[in-house]
Amino acid sequence: MKHILQIIIAALLLFPSSGFAVGKEIVVEENYNKVAADVLVEKGFQYALNGEFDDAIEAYTAAIALDQNYAMAYNYRGHIYYLQRKYEEAIEDFNKAVTIDPNDSSHYISRGEAYTDKRQYDKAIEDFNKAISLDPKNAQTYIDRGYVYDKKGEQDTAIEDFNKAASIDPGIASIYTNRGTAYFNKADMTHAATDFQKACSMKISSACNMLKGLDKQ
Repeated sequence: MKHILQIIIAALLLFPSSGFAVGKEIVVEENYNKVAADVLVEKGFQYALNGEFDDAIEAYTAAIALDQNYAMAYNYRGHIYYLQRKYEEAIEDFNKAVTIDPNDSSHYISRGEAYTDKRQYDKAIEDFNKAISLDPKNAQTYIDRGYVYDKKGEQDTAIEDFNKAASIDPGIASIYTNRGTAYFNKADMTHAATDFQKACSMKISSACNMLKGLDKQ
């Protein structure tokens, strides 16, 4: 905790103390807190990139203590919990982020991914639906939702989502891996092979392996 306190102190030193009239102590304190919270979130992000997850959680938690309405601090901390497979803690943080900022699609995507890993597919789809309503041009959300539909055995619906993702951004290799898998699961080996070939050409080794497996059939 000592190094987190040092980060907070450094953040406060960055904020100019002059220029405030007497009687505006509350404004000064709020701005100090926001600056320090921003620095802590940035530090948490750096910790996360380095795989120092416990330190990242500590930094995000300190940021939240300074600014309890910092939606992305909850989102980022939730992502760390997600990576640690602490899904309940992750969902709790994503719930908080949604409550604070219900118009940010990323919070629903994050929670949907957690629900997907928990195999709560209907809840995941509900979140992805909401994310798409807020940001219909995000190809990755269609891929995420399509993956869930495939897991539910609804391959045709999954393929529709992958097609939509491809129409938005055809350069995402996972579209073809996932769509190929959906075709494979519905025993359409011709279309599966086409998609695996496309993904393989984009250097996706798992798609290359699937293509080899089809060639042996």
